[in-house]
Order: sequence, then structure tokens, then C-alpha cells
Amino acid sequence: GRRKSIYTRRLKKRNKKVIVHLHGASFFKYYGQLTPEEQQRLAKTLQSADLFIALSARWKTEYETHLGLTNVAVLNNSIDPDIFAPAVSNATRHMATILVSGRICRRKREYDLFDARALLNAKKAKLKCMMAAAGDIDEGKDTNHRLQLENMAEVAGCVDQQQKLELPRRNREL
Repeated sequence: GRRKSIYTRRLKKRNKKVIVHLHGASFFKYYGQLTPEEQQRLAKTLQSADLFIALSARWKTEYETHLGLTNVAVLNNSIDPDIFAPAVSNATRHMATILVSGRICRRKREYDLFDARALLNAKKAKLKCMMAAAGDIDEGKDTNHRLQLENMAEVAGCVDQQQKLELPRRNREL
């Protein structure tokens, strides 16, 4: 927020083109803590950017609605399926297998999966889940242990590109 505003203002004073991207949920938390004057100044600065990039239509709408931006373009946060072709598994044999990657945090709702698995575990359902992501790894492992889900889930933490390709195969054997 603040640093990008400073850079944007400095660059625009020098007649430079500016493209901005902010991480939505973190940004709106920060934005909500600003005074109305600070919010107005920040919104005006972001409106001055030549292009503002959002990673989905939903975030585009959020930025347009809350900041009055008219310079928002959507750049879908996509995954190249060719890179992950070696990770494809037999969906018929592994219907009850979930691999979660991305970020483990309450804001992104991954903790709902712990609660859902606890319900399924109580019903003796056969579900396997691997959470391979950045974020609150220790809290995720503690939650997994507290809910006694080790038999059906693993919180692996951060993984590199090669591990992302290997995890679906590994997940089959959890």
C-alpha cells in the first residue's frame, strides 16, 4: 500500500507508465485501518496508475467498488496444465483424494477442510488429504493433530516445483 503509493506518485511525476498489483485480502485489511483521508489519498494514487491488475473478476469488482478504480484489468491467476501433466492420477481409483496447494490460512478457508475431515473421520469415511502449501504450517499441523486426522491427512508445508509433481502420486499412498 504505502510503498506502492510512493513509487506510483514519484513515477507519475516523471511521466512514467505505472502498472500496479496488490494482494486483495491483505490490502483491504490494511486499507480498512486507514483514516478516511488516507483512504482517499491512496485511492487517488491508485486511480492515477495506467493499469491496475486484479487476478480475478471478483477482485476487479472489489477494487472498482471500494476504490473507484476504472483502470482495472483481469490477469487470471492460471496454472499451465502442461507442467502438471505428469502429476495426473487415475480419478476413478483416487476419488476420495484431495491435494491442497497454495496458502494455508484461515482467511483462505483451508481450515474448513480440517473441520470437514473431522466430520468425515467420525463417520469412518475414506478420505485422504495432503496440504502442501505455504502459510500457517505449524498451526495446520497442530490442528490436524488436535482433531486426530493424521490417518487421513498430512500437512506437508511448502514444496518446490518437482515436489508438486510428485505429491499427487505420494498422496495416493497416504
